[in-house]
Amino acid sequence: MKRAREVERIVKDLHQAAEAETHDRILNRLLNVLNQHQKLSPAANQPTLRRIVMKSPITRLAAAAVVVLALVLSVSLFVTSTPSASAAEVFYQAAQAMGRMTSFHIRVEMRTPPGDNFAHIGLDYDFVTIDFWKQFTEDEWGKWRLESPGRIVVMDGQKSIMLSKPEHVVESVDRNPERYWRESLVQAGAVMTREAQHAAERPADFSTHREPGADGRDKIVIAVEAPARVAEGDYLRNKYIEDSDHLKVYSFDAETKLLEDLQIFVHAGGKDVLVYRLVRAEYNVALDPRLFRLELPPNAIYYKPLEVLPDNAKHENMTPKEAATAFFTACASEDWDEALKFMNQTRVSQRFKDYLGSLEIIEIGEPFQSGSYAGWFVPYQLRLKSGALKSQNLALVKDPSANRFVYDGGI
Repeated sequence: MKRAREVERIVKDLHQAAEAETHDRILNRLLNVLNQHQKLSPAANQPTLRRIVMKSPITRLAAAAVVVLALVLSVSLFVTSTPSASAAEVFYQAAQAMGRMTSFHIRVEMRTPPGDNFAHIGLDYDFVTIDFWKQFTEDEWGKWRLESPGRIVVMDGQKSIMLSKPEHVVESVDRNPERYWRESLVQAGAVMTREAQHAAERPADFSTHREPGADGRDKIVIAVEAPARVAEGDYLRNKYIEDSDHLKVYSFDAETKLLEDLQIFVHAGGKDVLVYRLVRAEYNVALDPRLFRLELPPNAIYYKPLEVLPDNAKHENMTPKEAATAFFTACASEDWDEALKFMNQTRVSQRFKDYLGSLEIIEIGEPFQSGSYAGWFVPYQLRLKSGALKSQNLALVKDPSANRFVYDGGI
């Protein structure tokens, strides 16, 4: 209890501290206290808490994240008699276990379009296979590959590249794979750490039990109930896992604390719909170095920042409805130079031209916003060159470099 009170005092200091340098000094005090506890525990061969915490630039630079992590560690290490502490501790130990890996290959199936952004779901979509490969290195992000039938993201240890098929659109992307999918298991350790934080913050949402596995080894099963980020009736409701009321069921090997199974169910319409399932998890496997290289096709289209136009002020002043109308009008007249003003890429693909060329605008509706999306959705109804009717919502977001709307999906 004396150590717990000391941690409590340090966490209080973290709340009150203002400067990053001060945070680092207080965090070092916290880590010293927690590592003293770790030295007394049986897990003497585990990575030190200092290495785990200080390795993350997020926890080092964001005071709020440091406070939360400190609270999680103090709860999981000193109040282990409560159910929430049990869940938090298992997730924390799972994060430690992932930190000891040299590599892994994880395969999941998800109800998502084959070429989408590793995040969008549909309750009636077919399952699509997504593979994660990761080679751990001294660099925090390591080398990794995230691949579905229509999209590949590869991190070679220095930079990451995304290839979207079949248009062969190429984008240099951030090192952080959470840009594509918050639940991405490329950063499995970060997922486990985040769940440990949630277990401390929302103990009533977690339940934990042990059960024998088919392989004869005990499993620790943790069920996590999570509410939707958006209200009932919101446009984005049930279009992303975090925008749905959902249940996550994790299964860990009781001895190694390695993740062996994960299923996610969305609660909708009085039913529980399975939208995500882990089908394979292999740890410390030999990975072909070629996985972390991406051969780009010669006809690739590249993303680029929007250019400031001579008449840029006209576009800056467009409402979302006006921008959507101008974009579809350019497609209707097959003026692809004009259409490119609303697309941050080097050229328009032939597939895109064949699909939207010579369209007829039937109606452009009133724009609306939804959830945490920073842009706008514009309802539209078109008649395509084939004669088929298409009704959907065009997603538009303001490009910061040119301060005008750019197409962001919905076709």
